[in-house]
Amino acid sequence: MSEPIRVLIADDHAVVRRGICSLLEQEPDMVVVGEVSSADEVQGAVASCDPDVALIDVRLSGSDAPTGIDAARRLKRNGPRPRVAIITAFDDVGPTAQQRAQPVRRSRALASPA
Repeated sequence: MSEPIRVLIADDHAVVRRGICSLLEQEPDMVVVGEVSSADEVQGAVASCDPDVALIDVRLSGSDAPTGIDAARRLKRNGPRPRVAIITAFDDVGPTAQQRAQPVRRSRALASPA
């Protein structure tokens, strides 16, 4: 069996992070290696946890990286890892957020079903 996919979850709502963790814990080929609650924490968590994938909330806030998209863009400037999936619970993300996410290379804003 190959190594599990290492996942970092970045969302400002603890209940959302716990829900995603619960879902991923059921997958034998995935392991959550870290959780953060602000865009400012993403870079440091990636450095310490070395995830394969970072799930980042589009509306994640912070002072250094004002949005989840900004945090994702910073990660992608540093190299191809981790892969980034920009997530949201809102269905009104709109084309502006999707356009801003384009430089994150093949990333798209994904709306989670309510």
